[in-house]
Amino acid sequence: MVKPPFSSPRSSPWLSWVPLVLYAVVSVYFLSASSHSLFDFPLDDAWIHRVYAQSFAYGHGFAYNFGGPQEAGSTSPLWTLATVPAHWLEGLSPEGIQTDVAVVTVKLIGMLLGGLILRSVMRLAMSLTQSQIVTVLAGCLLAVDPRLLFSAFSGMETLLLVALWLWATEAYLKGRWGWSVLLFSLTPTARPEALLILPFWLVGLLFLDSHDRPPIIRVFQAALLGIPMGLWSLFCLHANGHLLPTTFYIKSQPFTLDPSRFQELWNILIGYGYTSVPIFVLGLVAYVGIACRRFDFPAKASGIFLLIVPLVYMLGTSGSRTLSSLGYYWHRWIDPASLVLTAAFCIGYAALLNGLWVGFKRLRDRSSHFSDSPTFGLWKNSQRSGLWKTWESHLHSTLPLVWIVLGVIGIAGLVGSAPSFSESWENRRQQLASDGKAIHQINVRTGKWLNENTPTDAVISVNDAGAIRYFSQRKVIDILGLNFAPAVFSKKLDLSEVTWIAIFPAAYPNLVPPEFQERQVFQIPPEDYTVCPCPQQSRMVVYSWGP
Repeated sequence: MVKPPFSSPRSSPWLSWVPLVLYAVVSVYFLSASSHSLFDFPLDDAWIHRVYAQSFAYGHGFAYNFGGPQEAGSTSPLWTLATVPAHWLEGLSPEGIQTDVAVVTVKLIGMLLGGLILRSVMRLAMSLTQSQIVTVLAGCLLAVDPRLLFSAFSGMETLLLVALWLWATEAYLKGRWGWSVLLFSLTPTARPEALLILPFWLVGLLFLDSHDRPPIIRVFQAALLGIPMGLWSLFCLHANGHLLPTTFYIKSQPFTLDPSRFQELWNILIGYGYTSVPIFVLGLVAYVGIACRRFDFPAKASGIFLLIVPLVYMLGTSGSRTLSSLGYYWHRWIDPASLVLTAAFCIGYAALLNGLWVGFKRLRDRSSHFSDSPTFGLWKNSQRSGLWKTWESHLHSTLPLVWIVLGVIGIAGLVGSAPSFSESWENRRQQLASDGKAIHQINVRTGKWLNENTPTDAVISVNDAGAIRYFSQRKVIDILGLNFAPAVFSKKLDLSEVTWIAIFPAAYPNLVPPEFQERQVFQIPPEDYTVCPCPQQSRMVVYSWGP
C-alpha cells in the first residue's frame, strides 16, 4: 500500500488526547474571568431556551407559561430537548443552588459538544491526510479558538448545529448514508437557516456519489431529509398557524444583499479568533490544496460541506435579517458557518505546519523514490512522456525544500498572528463575563424580585422574555410576540389581565399605561451593558397597576 505524503512514521494513540486535554485546560481558564462566566448566560435568549426546556422537563411540552398554550417560540427545539436533563438535575438539587446547577449543566453540555466537535475535526483530518501529526495539530488549533469556547458557554444552540454539520459531513464522505441523512435532517431543528444545507446533500447524491445504490434507496434517503423539520413545522402550524417558529417571522426580512450587509457580515466574520488574522486565508488555501491533491470523493465532499456550504449559509442568513458586528446577539447567527470554516482552516494549517516535518524527513530519507508518492501518482501514470522523466528527479530533489518553506511560513504566520489572536481571545473571555454580568444585573435580578414581591397569580408584561419568566415563575406575556403568537399574526395584544410590567422604558416609552406606577428600578451604567450598544437597555423598571 502506498503511503500518503502526509502520513506520520509512527502512531501514538495517547497523542489523540492532547487536543482534548488542551481544550479542557483552556475552558477552565476561559470560565475563570468571573463567576458570571460560569453561572450566567451572555444573552437573555439563552434563558428563553431554559424556559422551554424546563417546561418540557416538567411535562408541559413547549408551553411558555405552565398550563398555557403551546408556543413555537424556540428557533432551536433540538437544543431545548438536548438540555432538558439540566432541569431534571435542577429539580433534584438542594434549594438555593437549583438554578446554578441547571446553568452549569447546560455549559457542560456545550463543553461536551465542543469536545465532540474536536474529535470530529480530528477524524476528518485523518481521513483527508492520513497523518496523526496533522490530526493532532488540527485538534490543538481548534481547541483554543475563542469562537468555539464562547459558543460552548453561551447557553445557545451554536455548537449543536456545528456538531451535526461536521458529524454529517464525516458520515457523508465515509459513505455512511443512513447516518449522514439522519444528522443532516436534524440541522434545521437546531437552526432553521440550516435548511440551506439540505440541497447540497441532494447535489452530492446526484453528482458525487460514486457508490452503487438502487435508485429507490436514494429517493427514500432524500425523502428522509425533510422528516424532522416537517414534524416541527406541523407543530408550528398547530401553535402559531405558520410553518416556522414565531421568532423567525419577527426577525427575518425580505432577502436582499447590498454593500452594507456584506460589510457587516465581513465585520462579524473577522471579529475575533482565527478568522480575524491573515493566516486564516492561508489555512483555507492549504485546505483547498489537500482537496485538490486528493480529488477523490471524500475530498470533494469535504470541500463542498466545509467551504462552499458555510459561505452559502452566511449569505443566506445575512441577506434575510439585520446584522450588526457590535454584539454577540448578532454574531451567534453567523458563528455556526464561521466555526465550520474554522474547522477547514485548522486542518489546512495543520497540514502546512506539518510540511516542516515532511520536508526534513524527505531530505533524510533520499532512498525512497519520489515516484512512490501518490501526490504525483495519477499524473505519472497518465503522462509517460519523456518530459515527466526529465522533471521527475528534479521534483524529487526540490520538493523537500518546498515543504520546509511552507512549514516555515506556517510557523512564522502563527507566531506573527499570536499577539492579535491573543488580544481577541482575552476580549472574548472578558466579554463572556461582562455580558453575563449585565444580563444578571438587569434581567435575572428583575425576575427574582418579581418572584419575591408579586402574588402567584400576577400577570406580567415584558419585552425581554427569558430570565424574567424563568425566575419569576409567573404568567408572562411577551409584548414583542416572540413567545406570544397572537401579538404577531393576529395583531391582538390583550393586556387587560396584566397587573405588572417589567420593561425598558427608554426603548418602549409608550407601552406603560398611566394607571401603572413605578415600583422598582434595576439599573447599571450604560457602558457596563456590553451585550450590545444599547444604552436604553441598561435600565429596567418594574411597574404595578394601581396606587
